[in-house]
This record gives sequence, structure tokens and C-alpha cells, in this order.
Amino acid sequence: MSKKLLYNPLEPYAVKAARTVLRGEGISNNPDLPDVGQGGNLIDFGIEYFRCSVSDFLEKINVGKAVIHKSPRRILSSEPARNESKLKILSVKPLFSLALFQYLSKRAISADLAEKHCQQVYFELSGKPYFAIGFKNDSGGYELRNAFLKISSTPKDITTIDNSSSRVCVFEGFFDFLSYKAMHAQSQLPDQSYMVLNSIALFNKALPKLRTYDQVQLFLDCDRPGQQLTRQAMASDPRFEDASGFYKDYKDINEWLISKQNPQQKKPSIQKRPTRFDEL
Repeated sequence: MSKKLLYNPLEPYAVKAARTVLRGEGISNNPDLPDVGQGGNLIDFGIEYFRCSVSDFLEKINVGKAVIHKSPRRILSSEPARNESKLKILSVKPLFSLALFQYLSKRAISADLAEKHCQQVYFELSGKPYFAIGFKNDSGGYELRNAFLKISSTPKDITTIDNSSSRVCVFEGFFDFLSYKAMHAQSQLPDQSYMVLNSIALFNKALPKLRTYDQVQLFLDCDRPGQQLTRQAMASDPRFEDASGFYKDYKDINEWLISKQNPQQKKPSIQKRPTRFDEL
């Protein structure tokens, strides 16, 4: 598998596990997991997802050599991901999978909130069946996430939630948007619109629409690309504002939100985050 990918295929677990999933080795033909009514960890999820034994799953992910991470890594590339052209959406349904709800819970997102903005998407990747949380963009494509995959279908585009307001909040990914909504679940948000870039590379495409608002609040990631883009946007137009101050010690809003639900979790070191497989 080429390292030149636009997306990161793991979130947030092992590198070798993600490679195995993307190759489609041993994928079950069962489209969904049973509603077993129990919690679980990565191994519980894996044996249900792959319909295999614990030993078989451990062999799949080569857990002795795997590197476990607490958040997804960004893989930068100048080439399109060839796998996206091999992805075919099969069906879209309301969220109901226990495994996906467990994954959302680990990301500090409630089921009720996710059900308002996301769907359960079944798709094929290189002829193998998968399902994931789907977040629809303005062109009908989907951002697709589960515990093993971070990928998108074509066409790739931004997602706009226009509430006919003069202010818009801008996020890199839909988990950041959901995290912002979760933060304010018990409070009344002001009248505002929302835009999810779904990739920082789509910012220039989003600019004409963003400039129709009087105030643009940027909730971008606290890594070098996100902060550099924030500075450039603010320098080019006074309507753009940096709204990332409250999570500046974390990679993004979702990581900050998770830390608030798990006070013992240490603050991550943003500067030391690897961005490529060969840095892991």
C-alpha cells in the first residue's frame, strides 16, 4: 500500500491494524455487528467486526509490534488517494450499530447528537464490505469513520449548515463540529451557521462562501498547517478570527473534549506528533 495518501486510515488504534483493514484481509460479509448490549475495548470491537477469535484478531493486528495512538495521525500527500476511486456507497441508513455508538462514546460524542448530523453508511472498498459513520458533504459525498478507518467517498467537498446568519463557525473535520455542539449541549448557542472543511486543502474552495459572512470564527487544528492557515486568513481579511485559544494545548476540539471527560488523561505533545508512517 502506498504511503502517499490524502487520508489517515487509522483512528485511533494500531498502524498494522489499519493496514490490514484497508487491504480487506479476512473481512466478514456480515454488514453489521449484533446488538449484544455490552461494552468493550479494541479487541472486543475487532472480534465482532471481523467475526473471528481473539487469537485470530491479535494475529491480524500483530499487536506485539503495533503502535497504539490516542488520536488519528495526518498523512500529507500531493497525490490523490487511489483507494477513493475504488470506494462504492451501497446504502445509507440511520445510525444504529452498537460498535459505532461505542466508538462515538470514546470520542465523547453522544448518540443523540450523532444521530442528528450523521448516518450509517455501508460501502465497498476494493470489493470488500465495510460500514462506518457517515457525514454528508455539499456534493453528496461522505466522510466515513469507524475505529479502523478514516476515509472519504467522492466527490470530496465541504459541508455547509447555513442558518441564514451573519456569523459562521469553521471546523476542519466533522468530529470537531460535533465536539463544539457537545460543548454547548446544555446552553443556548447564538444564531450562527457552520462549515466543515472536511480537509484543510478545501479552504480556498470555501473562501468565496466564507466571505459572504460578516464574522468567520476559525476552529482549526492546533498543528502547523491549521495555525498557519488561521494566521494567513486573519492577515488577509479582518472578518476572520482565531477561535482555537481554549484548546491550544491539544490537537483539536475533540481531543480537548475527551480530556475534559477523562481528567487523568495527559495533555498531548503537539510538536512531537508523527505525520507519516515512516515516523512511527
